[in-house]
Amino acid sequence: MAKEQNKRAEVESGKIDDIRNILFGNNIAEYNKRFSVIEQKLIDEISVAKEDNRKQVETLEKYSKNEIGSLISDLNKEKEERMAAIQKLGEEIKEFKKSFSEFEKATNKNLREIRTLILEQSSELDGKINKEVQNLRKLIISNFEELDSSKVSRSSLAVLFSDMALELGGQPDQANTES
Repeated sequence: MAKEQNKRAEVESGKIDDIRNILFGNNIAEYNKRFSVIEQKLIDEISVAKEDNRKQVETLEKYSKNEIGSLISDLNKEKEERMAAIQKLGEEIKEFKKSFSEFEKATNKNLREIRTLILEQSSELDGKINKEVQNLRKLIISNFEELDSSKVSRSSLAVLFSDMALELGGQPDQANTES
């Protein structure tokens, strides 16, 4: 059966060739040549395009690698700069802590000295105030004693007022008797 099919295929292909010859005639060979030339041109252009494409891809790869390398280099530089800045800030913070600690110690020392001076001056002023209070008390007491000693006694004053009253009282009587 396979042999019969092969024979039929040969017969049909022969018939197709005959139909081609009838339709196209002698021009078929020319068309075949043209198709071959066009096919060859297409193959050549495709291989040129492939080659151009490959070169462009290689160029793009090189450019990309260069750019990525440049970016990595820039990032590494940036990282180093930032690390150096961080380290510098750390050192500045340590110095600041040290100076702040020294300032705090000096301030505490000054506060202690000031408190001591205030306490001493307060004690000194307290002593002076107590002395002045005692002096004022003595002065008040001495003034009081002086006033007490120089005052007229009540009984003497009463006698004086009675005598004055009698004298004053007797004078109107004398004025009445004279009239």
